[in-house]
Amino acid sequence: MDSRWQAEQVNNWITDFLIDDAGSSVSSELAPHAPAWLKQFLQASCDHRQLPIDQLEEVDVQHGLMTGFESIAIPDSLVDEVPLLIGNFLYDLGERGRISGGVGLRSWINALGSEFSRTRSGETASIERVASKIGRNDPCPCGSELKYKKCCLRLLDDESPK
Repeated sequence: MDSRWQAEQVNNWITDFLIDDAGSSVSSELAPHAPAWLKQFLQASCDHRQLPIDQLEEVDVQHGLMTGFESIAIPDSLVDEVPLLIGNFLYDLGERGRISGGVGLRSWINALGSEFSRTRSGETASIERVASKIGRNDPCPCGSELKYKKCCLRLLDDESPK
């Protein structure tokens, strides 16, 4: 997204979105930030695989959402609105025939909304253990009928880097 023509095109698309009916869903608190954030999103999405805007796919918009806003200070009250803004923008671009798959990309962004919010707040996903922890004196899970400490635990010790 380096060319001057493409930058002007993006600015026009953002302005069209924000001025038209689709932009009416943008809150008054979000509106001052929306042009810069949409531009940042598109820049990060296009730079991911060096693609023009009209060829963006799910992996590109995911990258744009999850990494494109790392350096931007987003007020906590607006974090949940950013994925909605971007999803509506992509949908609008698709409806106007400017990109293909705008509806699908919007759904993809909406699905990533909770992950975006969690990442921005610094939370990490909790990992749930599906099986109980193996104790040293428990029977080995390999079925050898030896205790774990006399069987497979040693294999882990042998493979660890020294």
